[in-house]
Amino acid sequence: MLALSSLLGLMVAGDSICVSPKSAIVVDAETKARIRDAEIMADNKVAGKTIWDGSFHIPDSFAVMKIKKVGYLTRTLTPEEVTDTIVLLNNGRAIDEVVVWGKRPSMGLRFSPPKAYCRPGVTSGFGFDFFKTMDKIFNAKKYKRRKRAKRIIDSL
Repeated sequence: MLALSSLLGLMVAGDSICVSPKSAIVVDAETKARIRDAEIMADNKVAGKTIWDGSFHIPDSFAVMKIKKVGYLTRTLTPEEVTDTIVLLNNGRAIDEVVVWGKRPSMGLRFSPPKAYCRPGVTSGFGFDFFKTMDKIFNAKKYKRRKRAKRIIDSL
């Protein structure tokens, strides 16, 4: 009986000594590839990063664990939700950089105000329409006929 109890005591002690810390793996949701250098935060304190194979050691006690990686959505987990494999979603719709192209306004002479300042139905009193002027010059006969026809119609 003593041998059996000592054997059981060694087995229990052996199990408690050889217990490895809990670990998990972080993988991509689409490709199932392991993600390295993902930041692990437990209760808003840095608990470590994943190594080259995507594995990390789970802290002993925490209320909330966050896993962050650039290009992926941040995953927030409670102790009950932590499993041996944690999946991160790719943040493909987010942008890292924005480039804005624009044009500097010209410094030349303007005969009419910019369109942003013009309100429909309001004339500014100044302006020059080159094409209307050219049209009047080249089509003077048409304008004379139109004026004459308008006068005749108005007199009726």
